[in-house]
Amino acid sequence: MSKKKKKPEQVKPLAMPFAKPVTAAGASNNGYWLVILVVILPLLFSKFTSDPILPIRFISLSLFCLVFTAWFVLVKKNIFPSPLPLLIKLAFTAGIVFCVIAAITTFSSINPGAGMFETARQFVTMVLISLCFLLFIKEPDAIIMVCKAIAVAAILQSLVGILQFYDIAFTEIPGANAKPFGLMANRNLFGSAQMLVIPFVLYLIYTGNKFWRAVCIISLLLLSFSLILSQTRSAWLGTVAILLSTLALAVIIIRKNIKKWFLNYTIAIVVIAGIGMLAVVTDKEGVLSSSIKERVGSLTGGNQNKEDVDGVSANANERIKIWKKTLLLIKDYPLLGVGNGNWKLIIPEYGTEGMGWETGRVVPDRPHNVYLQVIAETGIIGAIFYFGMWLVIVLCGILSLKKGGNDKFNWLSITMLSGIVALGVDALFSFPVERMEHTLYTGIMGAVLLANYFRQKVAETDKKTAKTPYLQGFIFITVAAFGIFIGSKKYTFEKQLPIAVANQKAGKSQDAIDAAEEGSSGFVTVNEEGKSLEVYSSLAYMDIKKYPEALKVAAIALKYNPNSAMVYNNIGAIYANKNNYDSASIYYKKALIIKPKFEETLKNLAGCYYNLKKYDSCINTLQKLNISNDNYLTRLMNDAKKLQAAALSADSLKK
Repeated sequence: MSKKKKKPEQVKPLAMPFAKPVTAAGASNNGYWLVILVVILPLLFSKFTSDPILPIRFISLSLFCLVFTAWFVLVKKNIFPSPLPLLIKLAFTAGIVFCVIAAITTFSSINPGAGMFETARQFVTMVLISLCFLLFIKEPDAIIMVCKAIAVAAILQSLVGILQFYDIAFTEIPGANAKPFGLMANRNLFGSAQMLVIPFVLYLIYTGNKFWRAVCIISLLLLSFSLILSQTRSAWLGTVAILLSTLALAVIIIRKNIKKWFLNYTIAIVVIAGIGMLAVVTDKEGVLSSSIKERVGSLTGGNQNKEDVDGVSANANERIKIWKKTLLLIKDYPLLGVGNGNWKLIIPEYGTEGMGWETGRVVPDRPHNVYLQVIAETGIIGAIFYFGMWLVIVLCGILSLKKGGNDKFNWLSITMLSGIVALGVDALFSFPVERMEHTLYTGIMGAVLLANYFRQKVAETDKKTAKTPYLQGFIFITVAAFGIFIGSKKYTFEKQLPIAVANQKAGKSQDAIDAAEEGSSGFVTVNEEGKSLEVYSSLAYMDIKKYPEALKVAAIALKYNPNSAMVYNNIGAIYANKNNYDSASIYYKKALIIKPKFEETLKNLAGCYYNLKKYDSCINTLQKLNISNDNYLTRLMNDAKKLQAAALSADSLKK
């Protein structure tokens, strides 16, 4: 009899969070803070910044962390219970150590300002996970509220992308590449964001009432449609990972109605296939059809045509070339890497020949592989702690699963685990961790898994509370305040950059200089493409013939990005405007070492050689370009040939 009585006591703590609130009625009110965040954050964007979403959303997330810490930690005195289970301690310790290593590598890099924002983002992410973990262990019902909010928000986000693709509405929302990019400003990131909300919707489909199940089914259908339209292969693979992992774990752990699980998933696959066919049929121009065939073909190895990488066509092998060069970089900087944000500044040293980079049309921005990027920028040591944190979180999620336990509790862990797995798949080919809405979704997933594991272990540990929340609150608020500060610097930089560019091109040189000076900061020095404000202010100084100032500012730009062909080209142009063609040609050649087919530099170098009366070099340089449709370069070629012939004739007469 005694054995039979023990079984319900072991299961009971698992059922409580979902059967009724753990604390008094209304205790989940703090969950509304997170509900508001998950609804509002993905909607924020700015038309005034070159990156329309990253600065404003980072500031908003940091502000949330600051205010919520003040309320939930300092006022309500909610802090980490003591003692925490060992695995949870390991997860948070690994995350904190990684942040410290990232800060060290940032400040020791060639350009600390290139990685300051990324380092601040990593610290804020740890605060976010900590706050969500605290919320979910204090108010378990909050996760249900969050899932409901995400399911509704997913409907809106999907409709934005779908209507945008068909040019019906939301076409004025800023974006970096081809539509649909929804509210994410980038098609790849739109696809991965849609993928990351699927686990929350799947959880609610299983646990919600009829109304919320209907809402979630609509949400899932629209998510599937928008995912297909996004044409993002890594997100497709991540979605497959979600479906396979949830089905496998449900069959292994829940083990009830196995035939029903397989039937439901089969129906889901058939419906998704039908949605794909509908998307192709409704695309009158046939662009989607050819794009899907190309992407599916490349996934199966049967298509090696061109793909769209951030709006620029490139060979399917382009990313593999980038990964190989990144591995060479890692070999040279194995322990601590090159510093946060500095991959794009160092990678040109490893050659651009045979890549899209060599023409100057495309610049290195990211390796499209989070694993390689983390290792390259924070070294093997940093990567051990970063990926170690997520592996421990996954382990906590797995250990929280109990065969024969509470089905809803198990399903929550299963869906959140599938989200982390999907992120891991997407990270192989894309860059999902750099955006704030992605950080929010994955941070919630990680916090849920840690909270679930904590609730599994809480019966085995003594739940004690530390005496004061002030130290913990002070740390959280300090990190959040630093995030707001860095975010504001990032926002100002991104706001002034397009202003400086537009004014310089329009000939409003002083306005361009003023914009560059207003946005200039040692905390944020370059954008995602490695371009600094000083690039454009140096050109503005050149336009008004203030050459000493132009060279001084260009030297700063070169300091920020020592492997920028654009900066070397601009310095060459400044010397050329001073009629110092010898110095100009030196810098043009340096630019061509980095990007051998940089058309603008080849044209400038040809002009330099012409003015230096090196007609043979001028002709050889022009032969590397297609000048058939360029009247100026055609005349330059003809004149160079005539003058070369005249010079050869004069030499022969002398002999």
